[in-house]
Amino acid sequence: MRKLWICAGAACALALGGSSASVPPVTEISDAPSSVALGDPAALFDLDGFQGLVVSDVMVISDPDEQCTPPPPRASIPATARLGEAIAYNSLRYTISSIGVAGRDDDRVWLVVRAQVVSSGCAGSASLWDFLFTDAGGASYKPSPQGRRGEFTSYVIPAGGWATGLVFFDLPATAVPGGAVGFRESILPISLTGRTPDRPYGLWPVPASPSAARSPDTYPAN
Repeated sequence: MRKLWICAGAACALALGGSSASVPPVTEISDAPSSVALGDPAALFDLDGFQGLVVSDVMVISDPDEQCTPPPPRASIPATARLGEAIAYNSLRYTISSIGVAGRDDDRVWLVVRAQVVSSGCAGSASLWDFLFTDAGGASYKPSPQGRRGEFTSYVIPAGGWATGLVFFDLPATAVPGGAVGFRESILPISLTGRTPDRPYGLWPVPASPSAARSPDTYPAN
């Protein structure tokens, strides 16, 4: 599957986040932080006062010949996994390796997630906006990009390559228990009637007692 992004960023330090591969190397999309800021799939355009046309600058084009790993049957979606286990989606394997909580204020917290995406069989791409959080009632929350070094941004991933980084979610404290971090099913993000719904494809439940994490402001800015 090939994803085309109107985007471009700065490279992240690999020790905190970024991309790596043997041959060829993974490339963070040029101006990736700017792309992340502009690529919010929930972006709403007001055209001559008409509210309801939702258009993202992300387009997904699928070619059967490029889907090196077929997705599981619909009955198994969303797939669930434990922390550290991978969930395959076409040529990509997504993994959430850790989920921690950092205080923000009286009724909100930061959920700090370490994500990794590996491409096997053929080239792919990954973005911060692939990820989402769902609470126990099914409500979904998008990431809250903070422009920090080591944060997951946007990557082109060749076969055998991988990208890793932190994903921050700004959440009500009450949403965390029973929630899960996941990635969305790729769909064409255009709707004539309202926002395109988030459709989790893979989910990793938040541990009953998540570990303490560092808040975004403790990481260096990009």
